Amino acid sequence: MIEICIKNKLLRILILSFFVYGCSSSIDLSTPEKSVESFYYAVSKKDDKLYAKCFYEHGEFTTNQLRLAAQHIFAHYKTLRYKILEKENVRPDEVRFTLEEVLERDNRLKLVSTSIVTYIKVGKEWKILNSKSIEFKKIE
Repeated sequence: MIEICIKNKLLRILILSFFVYGCSSSIDLSTPEKSVESFYYAVSKKDDKLYAKCFYEHGEFTTNQLRLAAQHIFAHYKTLRYKILEKENVRPDEVRFTLEEVLERDNRLKLVSTSIVTYIKVGKEWKILNSKSIEFKKIE
């Protein structure tokens, strides 16, 4: 009887860990706002596969460019916070965000970056089509 209880507890722990792992390694691209959150989640986890899933595969960046960008970002930057400053609905399947993010470089230098990021709907998912940096400056 004790052995069965131990096996049941072990099984429940394994099931729970698979569930937690599955939830923590997934992203939600169902809305433009959730796609923004998913992008920063991928960056915070330094997960290049999740990072790449946030981009439209026929958009501004090639797979190699995304891989190199992810490696550079993950190695040298930490996102401290981000916020959506403005949302513009361009078309039913296209949204443009003005995003601000506060970054910390590996040398402890803090920066604020403002960008315009265009998301498009691909099937049921919203993905990054392109981005344009508006401002990038050092902050105290």
